[in-house]
Amino acid sequence: MKGQSLHEHLALQELQNVDWLNGVIRGCIWDESLGPPETHPNIRLFAEVERYLSCRQIAHAADTFNTYCQNILAAILEADSSHWPKVKNLVRPKSVEDAIISLRKQKEFDDKVRTALRERLDVFWCNELEIICTLRNKIVHQAAIDHERELEQTVAKFPPGQHPLPPADLEPGFPVEVGTDGALLVDAKSAHWANIYVGYHIHAMDQTICHQFGVPRKPRPRPSLTFHSRGGKGYRVLWPGTALPKPPPIPHPRPAPALPPLPPIPPMPDAKEIACAQKWRALSDELDGIVRAICEQSGVEIDGIFRHLAGPPAPHTIAHHEFHLGYDICPVGSSESRQNRLGIRIRQKNFIPFITVWSDRTMMRDFEQVDDLTAVRAEITAAIYATVA
Repeated sequence: MKGQSLHEHLALQELQNVDWLNGVIRGCIWDESLGPPETHPNIRLFAEVERYLSCRQIAHAADTFNTYCQNILAAILEADSSHWPKVKNLVRPKSVEDAIISLRKQKEFDDKVRTALRERLDVFWCNELEIICTLRNKIVHQAAIDHERELEQTVAKFPPGQHPLPPADLEPGFPVEVGTDGALLVDAKSAHWANIYVGYHIHAMDQTICHQFGVPRKPRPRPSLTFHSRGGKGYRVLWPGTALPKPPPIPHPRPAPALPPLPPIPPMPDAKEIACAQKWRALSDELDGIVRAICEQSGVEIDGIFRHLAGPPAPHTIAHHEFHLGYDICPVGSSESRQNRLGIRIRQKNFIPFITVWSDRTMMRDFEQVDDLTAVRAEITAAIYATVA
């Protein structure tokens, strides 16, 4: 066996370690002794950990490949500088000596280095690598969201599944999707697919490059990792590509009741009282919209609503009244109809409206500024989120 270049050895060691380490992390948080997946206390954490590990592994695989490409192009130019004219307009240095230094320091543009290897030096290539590099850019630079659908463009330009000798231990297919909101839908299978393709291709590239361009190589054994745990603790290593259980879908909230109608404003002689009553009604509709929007965002559903004038009725005046909005709220899917009551009172002082917000789980607070409801919104948000805290 003629072996491999130092750059292949380091890259494959990195890929092997990450595949193994992610299996250890997944296995350690999925302690089966704590119950089956559907009732496991960590089930909601599983989805976040799965997405984090999968995205990081895909990005790491692409970065490992880009690092290998820069290092191996430097090694090619060092072994045979006659190839410099083919690639010199794809790197920034003006001499082959400076280009070698820049490549070893990973200072060149990754896409141009890949183009140099793929098109100028005609190195063996597979389309999956360009797809993985696009995934990496979306993960690192755009929080794993592809609003511009650049992944689709890359797949159209570099269609997957055309490798003449694909990795034997991978199922056929392309295990990455893009959701309707642009979010990348990836899991352990996607990450393992990226990891295997990068490692498999680096090995195939390296054998060709070392033979064709005279890059030094030799046998380099890779040490393996092991994991030990105390018996009965439930810790284990998940096989690479094995994802954590998916949490059950969050139930949809029941439709919120309609806001009760209000009787017409009675005739009042004082224009200030009429203006105050009209402002009360406008505020009640605006505050109701705020409450409904926050409940929808926070996984809370409205079980009951009431709206009325508080206090004994007095004819032709609102001097002794308060406008009361009340909401019985609970977490979506809860078996209990009420776990918190949110109260909003629209009050007046000298017929100038102000607002009081309270709930079963938060203190009562007054807000005199009613033209800008930013502070009121923050207090309502705190009260609603206390329902699921």
